[in-house]
Amino acid sequence: QFASDRFPLRTDLIEVVSNILCSFDVSISPEVFIGSEGWLYLNKNSNVLKESRGVAKLAPTEVAQWTEKYIQRKRELERRGIEMLLVIVPNKHNVYPQYMPAWNFAVGPTITDQILSQLDLHQTTGIIDLRSLLREKAKTELIYGRYNTHWNDRGAYFGYLELIKNIPSAIQIPLEQLTFE
Repeated sequence: QFASDRFPLRTDLIEVVSNILCSFDVSISPEVFIGSEGWLYLNKNSNVLKESRGVAKLAPTEVAQWTEKYIQRKRELERRGIEMLLVIVPNKHNVYPQYMPAWNFAVGPTITDQILSQLDLHQTTGIIDLRSLLREKAKTELIYGRYNTHWNDRGAYFGYLELIKNIPSAIQIPLEQLTFE
């Protein structure tokens, strides 16, 4: 392993092979797949694709258990004078589905949709769902990088602005005072 990791020109050869494969829309790693226009998406040991398409589901009993536990925790915190907020931050798959391969179309509600629907039935407050906001912002702003799976500073700032609306004592930092890299 030591010798293979330190093979001369290893990094250069990996880059060459990766570029060749990418030109055929093939990823060098099974943990990543290539969308259109070279966008990279995570596929690492998770159900992220099934979840983002609405293929992965929770059983109704699991949704009920999750909802019950959340409501219990929220009530317990409220008894202590603490407001609990649930912030839904979408992944890149949900914000930029237009760059996903054609086979990756939505087939139904996601696990998040299942849970939020159940919480809505209980009239649960304190839920901040950033999915629509970030999808809208992504039409004019880069929220996630092409080659990264995490939202960038600008995406985090938009999430922060939405969150801060729900915290009365918070002070908003104007966009002009921030620097994004």
